[in-house]
Amino acid sequence: MMRILLISAFFVLTQITDAFAQKRLWALVMSKGLGYTQQAWRTRTNFPEKEINELWAEGYQITSLNYAEMRWALVMTKGTGYTTQRWFNGETFPADDIKKGWDESYSITHATYGNKRWVVVMSKNSNLGLQAWRTRTNFSEIEKEIKDLRDKGYFITTLTYGNGVWALVMSKGAGYTNQYYTTKSSYPDTEIKEYWDKGYYITSVEYGNGLWAIVMSLGGKHTHQAWRTRYNYPDKEIKELWDDGNYISYLGSSFDYEMLSAGTSEQSISNPKVRTPHSLNQISSVAVTPDYTVVNVAYTGTGNCCINTKTYIQDPKTQKKYDLLWATGIPFCEASYTKPTKEYTLYFQRIENGTNEIDIVEPEGENPFCFYGISMSTSDATITSNPITQVVSKPETYGLPPILAIEDITFSENTIDAEETAQLKVTLKNIGPGDAKDVYLNLESNIPQLSFGSKNLFPTISANGGVQTVTVNVKASIDLPSSMALIKLEVVEPNFKVKIQGKQLSVPTREFSKPELLLAKYAVIENQSASPNNQIDLNEMVDLQFALQNVGQGNAERVNVSVENNQKGVMFLGVVKGQQLVRENPVFNSINSGKYETLTYRYFINSEFTDTELKFSIKANERVGRFGLSTQKNFAINTKLEETGFIRNIAVAEKVSTGKVVIEDIPDFVVDVDTDIPTSSVTRNNVYALIIGNEDYSSRQQGLSKEQNVDFAVNDANVFALYCEKVLGVPKRQIKVLLNSTAAEISQGIAWLTNLASIEGPNAELIFYYSGHGLPSEQTQEAYIVPVDVNGMNLEYGLKLNDVYKRLSEHPTKRISVFLDACFSGGARSQSLVAVKGVKIRPKESPIPGNMVVFASSTGSESSAVYRPKRHGYFTYFLLKKLKDSQGAVTLEELTNFVSKNVSKEAGLDGKVQNPQVSVNPALGDAWKNWKIK
Repeated sequence: MMRILLISAFFVLTQITDAFAQKRLWALVMSKGLGYTQQAWRTRTNFPEKEINELWAEGYQITSLNYAEMRWALVMTKGTGYTTQRWFNGETFPADDIKKGWDESYSITHATYGNKRWVVVMSKNSNLGLQAWRTRTNFSEIEKEIKDLRDKGYFITTLTYGNGVWALVMSKGAGYTNQYYTTKSSYPDTEIKEYWDKGYYITSVEYGNGLWAIVMSLGGKHTHQAWRTRYNYPDKEIKELWDDGNYISYLGSSFDYEMLSAGTSEQSISNPKVRTPHSLNQISSVAVTPDYTVVNVAYTGTGNCCINTKTYIQDPKTQKKYDLLWATGIPFCEASYTKPTKEYTLYFQRIENGTNEIDIVEPEGENPFCFYGISMSTSDATITSNPITQVVSKPETYGLPPILAIEDITFSENTIDAEETAQLKVTLKNIGPGDAKDVYLNLESNIPQLSFGSKNLFPTISANGGVQTVTVNVKASIDLPSSMALIKLEVVEPNFKVKIQGKQLSVPTREFSKPELLLAKYAVIENQSASPNNQIDLNEMVDLQFALQNVGQGNAERVNVSVENNQKGVMFLGVVKGQQLVRENPVFNSINSGKYETLTYRYFINSEFTDTELKFSIKANERVGRFGLSTQKNFAINTKLEETGFIRNIAVAEKVSTGKVVIEDIPDFVVDVDTDIPTSSVTRNNVYALIIGNEDYSSRQQGLSKEQNVDFAVNDANVFALYCEKVLGVPKRQIKVLLNSTAAEISQGIAWLTNLASIEGPNAELIFYYSGHGLPSEQTQEAYIVPVDVNGMNLEYGLKLNDVYKRLSEHPTKRISVFLDACFSGGARSQSLVAVKGVKIRPKESPIPGNMVVFASSTGSESSAVYRPKRHGYFTYFLLKKLKDSQGAVTLEELTNFVSKNVSKEAGLDGKVQNPQVSVNPALGDAWKNWKIK
């Protein structure tokens, strides 16, 4: 034995679960018949990303990944049928990544937890259909989910445990016909044998929370299986079974997933002086954690080594023994297995307080290797120290208070859709003299279908100007309604009892576009018969053909189809796929709205058939699991065969209009014209609108500052587009909105508008709206609309206002309304694009053609200013306000008078000069004044 005395210090070690002391097995399952052709395995202490990429490049795919003994065990295989793979890892189960993978036709093919990370592997062409996953704390809760999903036709394809929860994945299309599962505290070898005899094969053997969970399946591709359990990684067993034609189909372990790692604990021994005749084993440190005693050993020999599983430590005074729970860096002496090593760690039960001397004892005669190949019963090493003492931490105290302010709030989406996840970012600034600790963000919403963390912690915010941001995922469920979500924000600093309230986020929501699958058309057809007569007769092949159509407004994703017939005398031959028959149900990545897929199931009717009708149960499920179909169709024999049903033509509904995400102060920081927009009952199918909002010039051109952007131009365009749709009754499909658009994009937009004018004919009405920079040419004084990729130095690439007027009036129309919230004098809402000019230029007036009316935000020599409290240009704000107040029932003269008066007044109160003007063709006289806006 080796004797050690303990001294007191502070040292922490990751806690180990009780099950860790009881179970430490590798569980290996290898199979034949899966179609695998080649395999490779790797073990690494770090996540094997490099090895995965290398083996991917050689044509291997991930089939198993496990974490045990502080290392990752990777298995990759050829012959899986997978075409592409991806993996995700994170501290939480990667729900968003899974959804994204599903959306891109990937399926979950493996999941595990290790080293404090969830890892999920997804694959394409797995032949798995619709999938569902659940995470639950107790296995009894998982059982409820299994039963519920089994009733819906799902089978278990992945089951794993980690971070205190069971993770379950169930799938359709796995090829199973039945499953058995149970849990045991010991390895379920009896159950495996029992169900092997019934034709079942192991799908999963997972250990978690003190239980082994076994899943066995009937059906699938297995033809043979073998299993092994070992204390050490089963590399020898893998080699032996590979040589016999088996391939790894499952590799798991009962090691604790939160493996031991170096850290600090309550007490330790540093650099002890150990006297031992066996100098090859040197004690480098001993640590006593709240639950365990940890001995680190350095080995200086060259021979192979192992450790007896019955090794223990003993208090020589009380003779009390403490069992060995686990070891890292050295194998257990199982089946005469040894390996070379340099250092290793032994984990024992925790010794009692007051113990200052221990012996390490390895029983002799158990195996020929003993403790590192050396019998320790005669070694004696002593270190003098003080007894173990308890360490009590002091409560944290707080100094000067922080002073917090919300500096920024951003939301990643303008509209949040059902099943979408958006990111809310809140930035805090601390201008106070003390650090802000434990600050968190509370959220509350009027829409229960939005979920988010209720207590979102900020990092410590340093005093005197520190800034920190927290990002919160806002998730919308599939049941999200089309509405306006209000998300209230509250910042809490608990140590000095500070709360910051009075902010909320206003975000439009859009409901899920529901698919709807139906059997649009179906028939039974003679395929091959000795005497064809267009009837169902005995001893002939028939085809069940049907068209599965999606008549809903949304796309049906990951559609899984199945047909059942349990009648005696009806033999299923397969599903027709090209020129082949395949014995598996078809899966479609997507059936778009209004589209359909035609399927053919082939059967042979033999002489045992005695019924008067063929009976088929036809089912189709899609990703959501709510919008599929389940129906039974009967076909009489000895009767003329005819098809039934028809393909529907589906009118695709337009999506709900999107809105602008608004950061609001409660209760009065709400822009009146952006909310409660009235809706017209009239649809004006002859009106077409092109709406342009150019705000961001600086990110498109080097050398420009943010001050040279046009504040709120995007908001101007978005809200004006809503007014065109809701107030003026213009169909949404007839409104084109261009945001931060280039010269080419604006030119293409004008071409789109004039082309529709040509198609509509003289009854067409056009609306052209522009908010952004305008500039005059220094040489010709001609006014230009300035795209975001043009500035004052290359103005010739912009669009001459006169050319825009000509193109808009190219075809005969009933009326053209032009709205320009831009100045053309060289001034700007903030800073001009022409830094070289010291004076403004009065641009030439462009002639107004035909029946066009031009509403300009200012006269030629003035700037067009921003109404900052309303987040619009002055001109656009009062244009929208009159449209809202009148619900569009206003003449052009009334609109002109209202906008001109209020813009001039409000701009004047703010110290600015801005006078809107109207320009028309003189030939119109005053007739235009009585025209109504709608």
